[in-house]
Amino acid sequence: MKKLLFSICTMAAISISAQSNKLYLNIGSHNETTDGGAPNFVDYNNQTTYDSAKARVIHILDTIVNYGAKYNMQLESNFILACMNWDQATTLGDDFIEMMENHPNVEVDPHNHLDLNSSNPGYNPYNYADLDSLLRSCGIDTATIVGGFIYKATDWTYTASENWPTWKTSGLTGNTFTNVNWKPRALWGGGTAGHVNDPFSLGVWHPGSPTPAGFFANNTSNLYCVGNGCEWVIQDTTNVTQLFADFMEHINYFQSQIPTANTFYTGTIMFNFRHILKPDYLDSISKMIRLVDALETSGAIEWKSLDEKLDYWEQVHTNVNDYFVVPCAQLPIGLAEDNIISETDFIVSPNPSQGEVSITIASGEKCFLRLYNYLGECTWQGEMQGGISKQNFNFEPITQGIYFLQIERNGVTVTKKLLIGD
Repeated sequence: MKKLLFSICTMAAISISAQSNKLYLNIGSHNETTDGGAPNFVDYNNQTTYDSAKARVIHILDTIVNYGAKYNMQLESNFILACMNWDQATTLGDDFIEMMENHPNVEVDPHNHLDLNSSNPGYNPYNYADLDSLLRSCGIDTATIVGGFIYKATDWTYTASENWPTWKTSGLTGNTFTNVNWKPRALWGGGTAGHVNDPFSLGVWHPGSPTPAGFFANNTSNLYCVGNGCEWVIQDTTNVTQLFADFMEHINYFQSQIPTANTFYTGTIMFNFRHILKPDYLDSISKMIRLVDALETSGAIEWKSLDEKLDYWEQVHTNVNDYFVVPCAQLPIGLAEDNIISETDFIVSPNPSQGEVSITIASGEKCFLRLYNYLGECTWQGEMQGGISKQNFNFEPITQGIYFLQIERNGVTVTKKLLIGD
């Protein structure tokens, strides 16, 4: 069993240099053809529901703009058709989809699950080429990003519409609009049937083949793929503080790595339209954006849409054979539960302190200690030798203020806030 290991306070424990491994980040969203069913009942065929969902997305956009974030809104056929119906998107120039596409902080992409079984609740006769045609009828330019795809050939139900290795050269022919052929620029968000063992990843590369063994190889005959990050998804039940702690653990890992000429971490923080009408959902999304944005000034993240990430990659990497990919499953993030340092394992007293404290470690194992100021600068470091459960430390000379005392044991880190002064 895995647990989140880093306190939210570890954000203050990062001192990032100009050469740091920043994460190129965007906000993303999906709607699904099944959103109208239980338990969410977000039915876009109902105008009141459609208008409410639209208003809440605009509210989220206000937060995105306020923090300078970038947003890829990835739409399925049912939402696009609702916009064509309720906003008269094929005839009017101020429909919701066109308004979002024209916003400098937003890109609109298709998101698709083809389902030709008319008895299924998610019945959907439109494939990606069809969605591009629908979006163009709403007044936007040809879409460039595949907003989610089944990466393994063994999971394909409709091979003619899911065989992504052929799309770079041959394009994709529409299932409903058979005269349409769509050639996207890049893939994003590889998944599996039922989202079991999805290949979450970071980077930019050309996936080698639709197999677990070949997907993370680089084959320039195929489309680009932009890594979607390590499952940073905001559900209606998500504890945002814990999600941000997991995000910070990844940021700390990225910063610990020696950069190469191709290092290029990418990720997306996702939310879903099916939760958009839940009472506290907008607050959760806003909170996550606010917490993450605090990292931009330090250089840990930079907001870029998916197309902007590709533009920047191609600007820096003119060699078509360059690539960078890191599967999230291979990262040393999260450790076994028996390695976790609990709050009761780590006692600091007195707190507030005049500069001298007593630190008690329940296990008596060797630990490394670091003290950071509120700017994330390490002002002191030391260690406790194995076999010693309690030891006094003097941080003087030290100025008054708020500090963060970080302890590391067996690769696990926990942080406590410490007040120095009266």
